[in-house]
Order: sequence, then C-alpha cells, then structure tokens
Amino acid sequence: EHTNPSGFTGDNSIVLNNILLDSNYTVWVRSVCNQDLRSVWSVPRTHRRNYCELTVNTFNAGYFSHVKTQNAVVNLDFESNSQLAYTNNRGLTFQAYQGANIDLSVRSALFGNLYFYQWVDWNNDLILDNDTERAPATQINYLSEGLTINIPANQAPGRYLIRMVLSSNEITSICENTIRGSYTDFIL
Repeated sequence: EHTNPSGFTGDNSIVLNNILLDSNYTVWVRSVCNQDLRSVWSVPRTHRRNYCELTVNTFNAGYFSHVKTQNAVVNLDFESNSQLAYTNNRGLTFQAYQGANIDLSVRSALFGNLYFYQWVDWNNDLILDNDTERAPATQINYLSEGLTINIPANQAPGRYLIRMVLSSNEITSICENTIRGSYTDFIL
C-alpha cells in the first residue's frame, strides 16, 4: 500500500509515523517551491526499519537450543536445533506485568564457558543501549537456570524486542563486536 504525498509543508523535513519494524519502505522526494513550481521526483530509495545486525563467527560456538521463561503471564518455551548465527523469533512473544521478575533458563548446544547477554529495547527506539537496556552478562556452561528478566515498575505496557546473545567471547557493544556464537530476538 502506498500514499501519494500531498500538501505543502514549507518545511525541510517531515515526520513519518507508524513505521513498522522489519518492513521495507520506498521513498521519493521532490521540492515544492510553490503550488506551480515543483521539481521532478527523486530516484526511489528503499529503507528498512530494523535493529542492527551482528557480525557472527559461528566456528566452534554455541547456539540456543532452549529458552524458557517462568512466572510470566504468558511464558516462552522455545527449542531449536538450528545452527544459524541469527534466529528471528519475533513471532514468539511472552507477556508480563510491570515490576515483574521473570525466571529465565537458557541452554546452549555447546558445552563450555559461554557468555549470555540480554538487551530489551524499553523505549522502542531501535537502539539496544548498553547503559540502560542491557542486563549484566552471565557466564554459563551449557545450561543456565536462575537468570531473570526484570520488568521496570514504571514500564509502559507495549511490545518490546528482547535480544539474547550466546557468545564464547566477551562483547562490549551489541552492534559493534564480532561474536563467536549466536543471537536471537523475541518479543516481550
């Protein structure tokens, strides 16, 4: 579906609302000097609204074989034998109330020391911020139970991306490091 642009804003920018995640948008631009004087439309540009993608080295690294929550309103019970570096599980959701502490267990397909990371995009700005949206890293060996997802007490109800990472190396930034492992996204 597309919308034909109309009107004269007299401004150099326009804000597009209700842009959907994982959707392609094609944009054309032209100048409107007045009602009678307009430029030709620009070459179409395609834009995709999405989170950053990690650079992954899967050699000798673990992947998520099981992710399970407890104490949520609707729990998650995900199992996989996929050895893909990234799995988009945004179709799988789990639900919780504000202030809830969700119990989380994670199992890797690889024995050995791995780091487990989780980010939740609490403000839905498509930036997984290390300072405000990352839980402390946890070192696991194949199976880790007793992990927690803490929902802030003042968090607005909504849909939030949660990204989980298993890596055999420590990472400092979700979008700037190469990981040796895998990552997956769910919706909370």
